[in-house]
Amino acid sequence: MKTMLVDKYMIRKQNESVVLAQIIKYGTISRAEVAKLTGLNKATVSEITASLIEKELVEELGEGSGTKKGGRKPVLMGFNQQAGYTLNFDLGYNYVSSSLTYLDGSFVDTKKIKNFEVNRDNVMEILADIINDHRAKCQASSTYGLVGITIAIHGIVEDNRIVFTPYYNLDQLDIVAELGKLYDIPVIVENEANLTAVAEATFSSRDAEIVSLSIYSGIGAGVIINEQLHKGKAGKSGEVGHSTLYPNGRPCPCGNQGCLEQYCSEKAVLEAFSQETGLKAELNVLISEYREDNPVALQLIDEMAFHLSIGVNNLICHFSPETIFLNSAIIRKIPEILSLIKSHLSSSFNQEVALVNSKLGANATLYGAAAISIRRFLELKSLDLTVKES
Repeated sequence: MKTMLVDKYMIRKQNESVVLAQIIKYGTISRAEVAKLTGLNKATVSEITASLIEKELVEELGEGSGTKKGGRKPVLMGFNQQAGYTLNFDLGYNYVSSSLTYLDGSFVDTKKIKNFEVNRDNVMEILADIINDHRAKCQASSTYGLVGITIAIHGIVEDNRIVFTPYYNLDQLDIVAELGKLYDIPVIVENEANLTAVAEATFSSRDAEIVSLSIYSGIGAGVIINEQLHKGKAGKSGEVGHSTLYPNGRPCPCGNQGCLEQYCSEKAVLEAFSQETGLKAELNVLISEYREDNPVALQLIDEMAFHLSIGVNNLICHFSPETIFLNSAIIRKIPEILSLIKSHLSSSFNQEVALVNSKLGANATLYGAAAISIRRFLELKSLDLTVKES
């Protein structure tokens, strides 16, 4: 009897997740449409939606249009995105970005602190100050308040613990445990590139197989296979930045030599630019010099595109995705880099893969972080918040 009750409960939870996912996906929908999409009978859908309305996760929006045959007009429902908030961080080696969002991922408040060293000694104080400031923006009338905190780490994460960070020492700190001492809020840490892939799969693409290539202090690839994040053993999937580009090449903090990210990450390109020109290792300076046809800047951008094309080619051969999203501040400022990369991809393996500049841009990591917290809170296997067609 106990097993039957457990099975019945699990089936009910699964059906509730299926119904809620469809309501979120379509934005405005009737009970009859939900029943048709899910294959559940109308009585079950009515029972589940009544529960979701009681939980204030769904709200009735009024009557829809009737059919040509007449009859009762359907009552439309929608997701109550203001029922709670998520708080999201992108911890770079020299900046901290954050966002407070509703449960549909829309930003309520954002902050960015930059041009300083992030390390294990200062990060907890910084996080606490930002969390407290964002929490003050949460409406007291919100049903669930702050439902989760997700932190993007530029390194390897396994089982919600930071295990390797090449450009700062946060792997020497258990951020989840430390925040747990201060707040009774679920905390998730995740690799930054993985979160950009989750963001693309949630907010901009309905492809089942995608890769998001994140090019900043290092280079990482978030991989979505069959609509699910692929993390590999010990969370090391997608560490394309540490694939060998040149054997016995430049040393890398990972212990290898000649890693891809030592030649075409944003950090590597800016440092090379500064060393060769004596100018500041700043993005706006590089862009300005590139537009002025500075030969060093031109050469570095051309080399960056060539080196990235090798990484892209390897990703295509390994994962055969439908789309590869490139997320890079340099590429956003110099979009012609995308054409340069494509010009180096002549293999027949490359021709059916779309290579696109991420529309989510610098906020992709924060969007992905929000999606992770939202999915956990709502107990959803997948979440579709792509822009609805009007």
